[in-house]
Amino acid sequence: MGIAVAAAIWGTGLDAADAKVGDIVTVVLAYAAVAFGFCLTGLTVAMTLPDERFATSLAKLDEDVPDTWRRRKPEGFSENAYSKLLFVFSWTAFLHWMAIATAFTMLVARGYDARLLPDCPDVPTRVLAGALVFFVIYAAGQFLVTLITLSQVGSAYITQLRGRQ
Repeated sequence: MGIAVAAAIWGTGLDAADAKVGDIVTVVLAYAAVAFGFCLTGLTVAMTLPDERFATSLAKLDEDVPDTWRRRKPEGFSENAYSKLLFVFSWTAFLHWMAIATAFTMLVARGYDARLLPDCPDVPTRVLAGALVFFVIYAAGQFLVTLITLSQVGSAYITQLRGRQ
């Protein structure tokens, strides 16, 4: 968030400020659309796991955390490894959707050939530029978390398959 605020306030001096909105939006849309599709595919695969035993083991797996560290949860709420896996994919997809929506908003508000940050940007331009930087950085970081999570799920699945033999 700090980088996004700094880019919105002092970004006019950066070389990226001279880039055209259309060029920036094209790059953001290309990345975010691929990552969004990846997350939706991962979410779909996670929800339709072909191995019922593995899905069941994830749903029954709860973190072994002392009760004093746990958040208060609503009555009947169950937090388990399976629900957390679904959350990681859905949250990452949502962040990429926000990056796409912000990029389109920037394109509509500023125009294709406008500079990303003109020499004296008004407040709405600064807010849009800051929001775009924020969502792109946050979504990219979350995408890395998603890839690491997917790797861990794969390792857990391999471990379970080895245990069956």
